[in-house]
Amino acid sequence: MDYVFPITDYRLLITDYRLPITDYRLPITDYRSPVTAHQSSTLKEACQDFESIFLYFLLKQMRSTVPKTGFISGGKAEEVFQQMLDEELAKEMAKAGGIGLGKMLEEQFGRESRSQGVKKST
Repeated sequence: MDYVFPITDYRLLITDYRLPITDYRLPITDYRSPVTAHQSSTLKEACQDFESIFLYFLLKQMRSTVPKTGFISGGKAEEVFQQMLDEELAKEMAKAGGIGLGKMLEEQFGRESRSQGVKKST
């Protein structure tokens, strides 16, 4: 694609009236395209990852509501282990379908992508 770069010498713009204004601007391109299979799988992964993060914070907040007795405490190591466990639980929950947030996002964004592809092709 040939780009027309703006002219830096503005005196040329004033003196040469024959050139249309569109010659001085970069072309406007619509980069939206129909959804491919690769983009669809990437969208699914992104939505699943988003749901995983959401579930992780949900688990983390739920765990913070449980009072600690202090009788058996693992200290910092237990906290790190608990965070890692919550993260893996959230990933597995999202893979198994989770609460349906990832699927809803995938459907919504997929619908928008398809409608943008249709608008472009018409």
